[in-house]
Amino acid sequence: MDGKPLLIDANLLAEAAGAAAESPRRRKNLNFHTPEHEGANRLLNAVEPGSYVQPHRHLDADKDETLVVVRGSFGLVFFDEAGNVTQTAIAKMATRATMRPAMTC
Repeated sequence: MDGKPLLIDANLLAEAAGAAAESPRRRKNLNFHTPEHEGANRLLNAVEPGSYVQPHRHLDADKDETLVVVRGSFGLVFFDEAGNVTQTAIAKMATRATMRPAMTC
């Protein structure tokens, strides 16, 4: 980034959604961080209907994952250590979900 504030507005959301729709995986990341220089990953992840994000977990205690829905909705599935479903949720606009490292979703 060039140091200017980046506004997440309707134009940026449309650009991200368009790129996601063109992608075979039906999703697109717009990174706001420089991986080699910053400790936190900040990004906008546009996910279109028909996409699937594989369950994953962060074992690093300093690596929480926060999801903020700015448009649309998606399903969340949480698992225990044995892979059993422990909770499900629908994340919608204005919903915030924080996943701790001990959780897999």
